[in-house]
Amino acid sequence: MKKLGLVSVGLMSLVLLAGCGKQENEVKDIVIADGDRVTISYTATVNDGSNDVIEQNMSKVVELGKEELFNVFDQDLLGKKVDERFKKTVKGEVLYKNRFSDGNVQEIPLQVFKESNTEVTTGQKLDLGAMKGIVTKITDEYVVIDSNPRYLDKDVVVDIVITAIQKKL
Repeated sequence: MKKLGLVSVGLMSLVLLAGCGKQENEVKDIVIADGDRVTISYTATVNDGSNDVIEQNMSKVVELGKEELFNVFDQDLLGKKVDERFKKTVKGEVLYKNRFSDGNVQEIPLQVFKESNTEVTTGQKLDLGAMKGIVTKITDEYVVIDSNPRYLDKDVVVDIVITAIQKKL
């Protein structure tokens, strides 16, 4: 009886393993269609010769056909499969418009910089811990620091890899 039980368990294991292998291949053959939820990994760089990295190895789930931040890639994703990679150049303002805000422009009293013996000049990049930005204006009373993304007016190259597809039900 024990031998029969071990043989049965062994055969069942082989059947299960064979089934798992088939499912994995089937997943690789799925193509993206409208309405699917797609997980992508991406890196975004500024296309101005500097190749400054804006975001690296980020992951995002997008639903094709929905009005989402990354819907500019919907047409590029259609028909692709898991592990496919492609690049697309997009205007920074299209990708990062939700990061722009008048609230990201701060007026800091000039006295703060004088008290800390910190010299500031227009165009200077500042890192004040919680606030990072560029000095855009200096008056007798205050320093204006703009911490809005500097790449809104630049072309951005987005390198995308499809990592998962969830079909629309």
